[in-house]
Amino acid sequence: ACLVGSEMCIRDRNTTVDLSSVTVTVEDSIVGHSVYGGSVTLGSTSVSVDKTLVNINSGAKVVRSVYGGGESRLKDTISTVGQSHIIVNKGASIPGTYSITNIGNGDEKLTEKGYVYGGGNAEGGVCHVKNAIIEIKGGRVAHVRGGGRIEETTGVSSVDVAEIRLIGDEGLNAVSDVKAGGEAASGDATLVGSATIELRDITKAPAVEKVKIDGSGTEKGTTLKFTRVKADLSALTISSMDILVVDSGSKVTINDLGGAKTIMVTGDFNNCLLY
Repeated sequence: ACLVGSEMCIRDRNTTVDLSSVTVTVEDSIVGHSVYGGSVTLGSTSVSVDKTLVNINSGAKVVRSVYGGGESRLKDTISTVGQSHIIVNKGASIPGTYSITNIGNGDEKLTEKGYVYGGGNAEGGVCHVKNAIIEIKGGRVAHVRGGGRIEETTGVSSVDVAEIRLIGDEGLNAVSDVKAGGEAASGDATLVGSATIELRDITKAPAVEKVKIDGSGTEKGTTLKFTRVKADLSALTISSMDILVVDSGSKVTINDLGGAKTIMVTGDFNNCLLY
């Protein structure tokens, strides 16, 4: 095994490696490629990690993407993570504005610019994350995806359960768009099993209008959850939701329900207002 930048690469062939936990912290530095919570596998290798924690702190700049899972580069490689947990804090930057021209054909990999993925990146093998947690507390992130990314059509990147949390006013203002599912360089992305997108402790309308909250890309549906939100969020564009949950500490204004057919109010019904 080797550690290159923020990648843990497993190079031995016909190998099975099991790790209990991995913690990656980036601050006051520039990552020229991507950050992975899981392993980057090469050769006929199977690598699993029970829990990963990725902290993107103040001063961190990531040129490409942040993955809760790993990367499988060849057909026979498998990178598995039990629970991935990504935290993006105030002062971090994953803006998707850096030039990452692909040497050889001059094309930029658009689904690898400024993304935070709960899952891994499948270049040809298999990446699997059982539970992906993404917490955005500040900074700048162009795109948030609960699922993973597929580079090659032969690859599979799957997430069983995704939890995306935009925490505080700075967390909401950090993002341009949030989607429950994943992305693919070409073709269709592998679906996420189920997802929850939570807005927590929001007190102001977003500074940037038309922030997109998209629940598409799941097999079993997406829940949009408001927790202690007391703000006019009518500027949000909400779509493809199945369930809407509002707690008793929230007083939130939205334009529509994003297609949700089920509304759940938790706590004291008398103190919870949805306009």
